[in-house]
Amino acid sequence: MGSFRKTSIPFGRSREEESRKSESNDVVTEDVIKEEDKVALKKQMSLFVCITIIVGNTIGTGIFISPKGVLLYSGSVGLSLVVWTLAGLLSLLGALSFAELGTTFGKSGGDYTYTREAFGPLLAFLVVWKYFVLYEPGSKVVLSLSFARYVVQPFFLGCDPPDAAIAMIAIASLVVAYFVNSWKVDAATSVQNIFTVAKVTGLSIIVIAGMVQLANGKTEYLKDAFSTKPESFMNVSLAFYQAIFACGGWENLNMLTEELRNPARDFPIAVVVSETIVIILYVMANISYFTAMSPEELLATDAVGVTFADYLFGSFSWIIPAFIAISVFGTINGTALTRSRIFFTCARDGYLPATIGMVHVNFRTPLASLMVGALLVAITFVISSVTGTGITNLLNYITFAHWLFFALANVGLVYLRWKRPDLDRPFKVPLVVPILFSLAVFYLSITAIIAAPVDTGIGVAIILTGIPVYLFGQWKNKPSYFYRVTDGVGNFVQKFLLVVSQEKETY
Repeated sequence: MGSFRKTSIPFGRSREEESRKSESNDVVTEDVIKEEDKVALKKQMSLFVCITIIVGNTIGTGIFISPKGVLLYSGSVGLSLVVWTLAGLLSLLGALSFAELGTTFGKSGGDYTYTREAFGPLLAFLVVWKYFVLYEPGSKVVLSLSFARYVVQPFFLGCDPPDAAIAMIAIASLVVAYFVNSWKVDAATSVQNIFTVAKVTGLSIIVIAGMVQLANGKTEYLKDAFSTKPESFMNVSLAFYQAIFACGGWENLNMLTEELRNPARDFPIAVVVSETIVIILYVMANISYFTAMSPEELLATDAVGVTFADYLFGSFSWIIPAFIAISVFGTINGTALTRSRIFFTCARDGYLPATIGMVHVNFRTPLASLMVGALLVAITFVISSVTGTGITNLLNYITFAHWLFFALANVGLVYLRWKRPDLDRPFKVPLVVPILFSLAVFYLSITAIIAAPVDTGIGVAIILTGIPVYLFGQWKNKPSYFYRVTDGVGNFVQKFLLVVSQEKETY
């Protein structure tokens, strides 16, 4: 691609200020750059890719583990199935609202972008900070370790696998995912397509096995499905809380809006198709579980999918752990693809160091953002190796806020309908959709606070640490040595990674 066309923009200095400053800088530029040669993210994601991104990032370990918690709190088989269905429908409401936001604002970044449009940069930065400081690296560590355990499990039957083996495989999975995403976007989406098809196939095997069981009359655990009742309405809320977080993932497509070929058409279609697939698979998988094991047996296991396979598949029971491992790696790859765009978009807007918002001159990937994500994961991995389950506990603290920000974006949709009615909205949902979603999530958040006030308080405190970081970034009168250091670091990273600012707008 030749020499760099832009230098990095220091953290806290606006793009307009740097543009005026760059006129007097000795920066090598090209007089004429063909449109197709301009460095920018490409619009290359088809409708099928949109569907696999949503499905692939939704189906993770939740459907193989969460049924225990849902059944425990709901109190009956019948009510647990109702909870799974309603959780899926609630996710559909949120996804439809995000489809409107995605077609209204053609900008990547997901809930960060929509929060910024509706409520300004501070709240939007806290959305990013949640991902940056804990949620993104922490979830990657947990997922990679889960992947490693399922991979090594068949080789260590009857004993615990060595920690070193788990750590090495976990690290290898992260390296592969970040390498593929850094290399080519279409390579990352191809991996996503393959692994999503594989994980749907694995879940379909469970569903088909359950249907065979039903055809053979194995319905004793489904009879009198509502014979027992939950201990309290709060318990039902906690059951719903367990299920809804297994249904998350639909928001990931909105992080890639600028790279969709036809977002106005593909967003609503992808959402409806994907969420329908997820709801059907989730409900049918839970029905299948109860054709092979009693409620008491399900509550006695921590890995429902694996126990189901042990009961029905005999010597072929390894197939479900294999598919779970595939499912987990697909989620690692998918979230590396999507969440890197949040950091990229935030940096491009001037709220993170600008080098993070640059694109590789040859690969056309947000390489710097991906490398920052990989660095955060590496740091978190080291911390996790020291603290044991500490990272999982921290993720539990912040998970409720993760969905709370989705609700805030839905409130923003309602607010923007009133504040900016002139916006072009290629796809619109009835206002009752974002209102119902927001009310349900706010209620679940209150439930989480009542059930675990200390945990949720810690989560809020973690997120609020982003306020001084934001204020420092926007401080205009930083010492000159600060700019010398950040300029030097930014320019070095830019040259080392071969990244430049986008040379044309993609939204």
